Amino acid sequence: MANSNKKRNTGGTGASAGKDAAKKAAAGAKASTAKSGSQNRPSGKGGAVKVGDTPKRTKSNAGKPSGRGASGSSKAVADARKAASRSGSQLWLWVGAAVVVVALAVAGVIAINNRSDEASALPDGFPQGQLVDNNTLVYGDDSAPAKVDWWVDLLCPACRQFETAAAETIEKAVADGKAQLRVHPVNILEQQSNPPGYSTRAGSAVMCAAESGKSYQLMKTLYEEQPAEGGPGLTDGELVDMATGGSVGAPSSIEQCITDGTYADSVNGNTQQFDTNGFTGTPTVLVNDQQTQGVDAMSSAIEAAQG
Repeated sequence: MANSNKKRNTGGTGASAGKDAAKKAAAGAKASTAKSGSQNRPSGKGGAVKVGDTPKRTKSNAGKPSGRGASGSSKAVADARKAASRSGSQLWLWVGAAVVVVALAVAGVIAINNRSDEASALPDGFPQGQLVDNNTLVYGDDSAPAKVDWWVDLLCPACRQFETAAAETIEKAVADGKAQLRVHPVNILEQQSNPPGYSTRAGSAVMCAAESGKSYQLMKTLYEEQPAEGGPGLTDGELVDMATGGSVGAPSSIEQCITDGTYADSVNGNTQQFDTNGFTGTPTVLVNDQQTQGVDAMSSAIEAAQG
């Protein structure tokens, strides 16, 4: 029994000694590890973390795009900004285009008004004119040596060309007392508007303007704004607007005369006389009852009548 206890005690002493030895060995190892780790840790924040140490908390990157996703998000923002920039640029382009269109439209209106003013401008001494025999527009004194007759249709392109070319010559001759101009509106192109009838309505409107001494100005303006053959022609409202506009200046009372077609029968009567005279086309121009062709021939006949 004693031996047994002795062995037990000896074993206990050995175990205690072993434990102390183990503790010393562990302490030495720990010291060695600590020394070795300190030498091997690189300087700065990227060094190794000792066993048992709590790593320092780094700043959270939560909510910050990173990696490929961040690049995609940044690209989307950039694309959106570019799109907005393009949209803004396009808006300004449209605004700029609209300004240009408005400017051109205004310039067009001014140009038309200027042409109308030029068309209706008359030399000093040109008479207002009057309606004679209810069907003939007469400008100038009966004592003028040259009596010039124009048989015209206000829808006729050739009449417009002739009037444009002859205006300066005839207006000066009338203002100087060398010629008396007598205009006979006809409707030989009555069926060439859609609907038919513009030739009559335009001729009647010019006769209406004679009541206020504005017939020659309105005739020139209607030539300047002449509609195309086969088209609808100018409406009564447009005829009224041109008659009362600044380039002609007829009083507003002309509206009823135009819309009623007051002188339609006079235009028809002129057309019948045109046929009776054997005339075949417009413009038909005569000087002292002798038919002439072209502005030069008319001018020469007027000068010849002075002798």
